[in-house]
Amino acid sequence: MDSTQFERIDRLYHYTTVESLALILKNRTLRLNPLDKMDDLQEAQSQSRQNYGQFVFVSSWTDMKEESVPMWKMYSSMEAGVRISLPPCPFQIFDMTKNQFRDPTLQERASMYTTTSLFPVVNIYDELAQGCVSTATNIGQQLHKVEYTDDMKKLCPKLEQSDEAKVHIALDMMGIYKSSIWSFQREYRYLIRSIPCNILQGDGINNWNLVVNTMIKTGNVKSNRQYIDLRLAGNMLDQMVITTSPAIAPANKVIVEALVSCFCPKAHIESSALAGKVR
Repeated sequence: MDSTQFERIDRLYHYTTVESLALILKNRTLRLNPLDKMDDLQEAQSQSRQNYGQFVFVSSWTDMKEESVPMWKMYSSMEAGVRISLPPCPFQIFDMTKNQFRDPTLQERASMYTTTSLFPVVNIYDELAQGCVSTATNIGQQLHKVEYTDDMKKLCPKLEQSDEAKVHIALDMMGIYKSSIWSFQREYRYLIRSIPCNILQGDGINNWNLVVNTMIKTGNVKSNRQYIDLRLAGNMLDQMVITTSPAIAPANKVIVEALVSCFCPKAHIESSALAGKVR
């Protein structure tokens, strides 16, 4: 994404449930789900018979600092919800030389503001072993600002494009546009595209061409994964701010406090600014 746009973002906000918070903190991961499972049914549409939305994995956030009643009610729970706030791209990186994940240094995190980041947030070796070809895996490349539009060429794009040499699938057209009716969300999202293709067996190029041709001709290629989990860096979790929902039940507030004490003691918990104002 555009680096000047990126630099203006101080924090992003994610509405979710106490139950999901428990999994995020215990596992120290953020889950990206397929685009064809999102609430906007139009998002996974294209002019192809192939369901390309299943290969696009996203986690939805917003840059709105002010709390939103619609967001609380649509994506969280008034009685059992939280809003998570974190700096952008709060992920661990995979150190290929040591074959392990670790928190990025300040210098490595700074690389996300450029186009030269070479620090993946996924285990490259595992991706290949699982028969996946994924894009936008270097830190910073996952973050996109959603563009709201009524242009049907963007909302229902023609993804399969050809030239004299080969057929190309413009998968980068998916996951970054939404209808104008959703503009109240002011959404940013973490996005990784992942297509099932085993390029380690036999002739990798031929395997890739076979997958692409099958997508185009039959439309029956199925994703080999249900989600993508990205590891959260410890030094980013320490900066987490958790806002409890406006009408949170006392027992759920106790659960949030216990989760933070156990898994993320440096995180800050605050009450909703809407407490006592909405049901």
